[in-house]
Amino acid sequence: MAYTPQAVPEEQFRAYETYIKRLEAYAREHPFAYRVRIRLLAALGHAYLFLWLGIFIALCLSLIVIVSQGSRPPGRTVSALEVGVLLGVFALFIGKALWIATPPLEGGIELSRADAPSLFALIDKMCGELSALPIEAIYLHEKFNAGVFQYRRKGFMRGYANRLALGFPLMLALSPAQFRAVLGHELGHLSRQNSYFRHRIYQLRSFWWSLYDDLTRSPSVLTRLIFGTFYRWYVPFFSAYTFAFARADEYDADRASVELTDVETAGSALVQVFVADSWLRQEFWEPLHKEVYYSPEPPSNLFERVAETLNRPIPRAEAILWMDIAVRVKTDYNDTHPAMAERLAAIGYSTEDYLKSLDKRSAPIDSAAKVYLGEQLTGLTRLLGVHWAQEAERSWEEGFADAQEDISLLQGYHVRRESLRTDEVISFARLLEKYESEEEAYPIYKQAWEADTYNPEANFHLGRVLLRVKDERGVAYLERAMQYDSDAVLPACRLLFVFCMDAERVEEANLYRRRYLGAVSLYEQAHEERVRVRPTDVFLPPELAGQMLEGLSAQLQSVGVIKEAYLVRKQVKFLPERAFFVLLVDIELPRDQAARESLLRRVKRSLEAQLDFPFEWQLLNAYQQTPNESL
Repeated sequence: MAYTPQAVPEEQFRAYETYIKRLEAYAREHPFAYRVRIRLLAALGHAYLFLWLGIFIALCLSLIVIVSQGSRPPGRTVSALEVGVLLGVFALFIGKALWIATPPLEGGIELSRADAPSLFALIDKMCGELSALPIEAIYLHEKFNAGVFQYRRKGFMRGYANRLALGFPLMLALSPAQFRAVLGHELGHLSRQNSYFRHRIYQLRSFWWSLYDDLTRSPSVLTRLIFGTFYRWYVPFFSAYTFAFARADEYDADRASVELTDVETAGSALVQVFVADSWLRQEFWEPLHKEVYYSPEPPSNLFERVAETLNRPIPRAEAILWMDIAVRVKTDYNDTHPAMAERLAAIGYSTEDYLKSLDKRSAPIDSAAKVYLGEQLTGLTRLLGVHWAQEAERSWEEGFADAQEDISLLQGYHVRRESLRTDEVISFARLLEKYESEEEAYPIYKQAWEADTYNPEANFHLGRVLLRVKDERGVAYLERAMQYDSDAVLPACRLLFVFCMDAERVEEANLYRRRYLGAVSLYEQAHEERVRVRPTDVFLPPELAGQMLEGLSAQLQSVGVIKEAYLVRKQVKFLPERAFFVLLVDIELPRDQAARESLLRRVKRSLEAQLDFPFEWQLLNAYQQTPNESL
């Protein structure tokens, strides 16, 4: 079963996108007027809060006057205590609304100047060169990214301070020069020129959405009526209006990176971050997840092993494929960061430059972590690993418990080895490879292939195993797998490209590279076609076996709150052999919006976890989606 996430309605998304494009053009042509409008728009949001603050204070003062003069409304006694409680409750609400709190960093450890004097010295020097606001705190965390944040200092009217969050794997993956380029981008956001204004806008974007969520979920009808009505219009409008400003700031930050290093270093750093992160996911995180099957406790030496993986050079063929994927991503309006290709073009760096840098690689270069963390590197590596193990302990235990079911099934296959059905043979081979070894799985894949030479999965796994030991016969198996199953094209072309590059068969490798990129494009189009369901789409009967429909109906009835359900098949242009279904459910929803959203989330989670349906599908709610008329 594959669940396709529900997306923003097409018409709303296109209108949002068109509006931002117009604003980007206006911001380029009239930068001063655009900034003035942003200031006025930000003031409007606060003015509405202060307006109601004034109204409520006036009401409370009127009550105080009534109490002090001894007047009472007919049949009602108003005490000074009641007035004080009213003032206090409202003061808390307004205070919460007007206070922009910086969320705490999840995980990680704070570094002192004694912990990393070289790192602090580098950042102080770079801040001076950029005339950037100083960094007052550095946090080292476990993710593959970096970022700057502002937070309020403790105490009254003490202003803001800046903190820098650095991913430890990122420092392990980059050379010192590339790391300086990444720091240049982040510190570029703190340039003194308009720095406060920039970060104020970033903070307000987060703040208004947080307030919007609080208001829409509030159980108070009065709160939703007074504030919800206005901010349901204001918050999306403010976010869209400031989008162009936030995106322009990203380009400015990239220019700061080039200013502190050079075009080649800044460009290679941008690509290397994506390539190294992808490589680490493939070579480290995916194999690591298999370890949960053997031990109920997560490893505590995680980052020593991350460092070992990143110390190995990334094969040129793998780097090329990851680079291809990075530059194919298009700029969209879900993120203020421009796409990789546009960022590289803006600083004058090309993918050919990156390929040349791969060709010039010689001896390994010390990582940024080794250079700038110095003697503390070993201790910090161990400390972060222990922290990660503590955080992962619960999920690791759950994964270990789930794996015992697979191991029990594998033992049963061993017992019935000579009498397994063809589908069971494939399952047996997968479990052998997962829990024992590739060598043990190979003859079982071969057995499945001999029983059905057209089986795409058997062909794929035989080819994969053979290519791993540089056996040319694997090429034919993978070609057959791609012929019988379109889902095999992406992984098979990747394996064939790497194999041919290693064998210095460059021309043949480039054929597989082009085929791989064509498949990527096809899958992107198929995903776009499936992620949005429109009233103008063509819907067909499901054409499923009666037994499957009966089983699906029984599963839906077990959810309880679903009154009616309708299943249709959407007609698709891309990858039509992969059927895509739309499940429309009629749910009796409570009147309260917070309760209604909570119920819908529970239903979606329940269906995603329990529905035994071997096709791609999307869930729509009849009360909220326009396509129900077509369905």
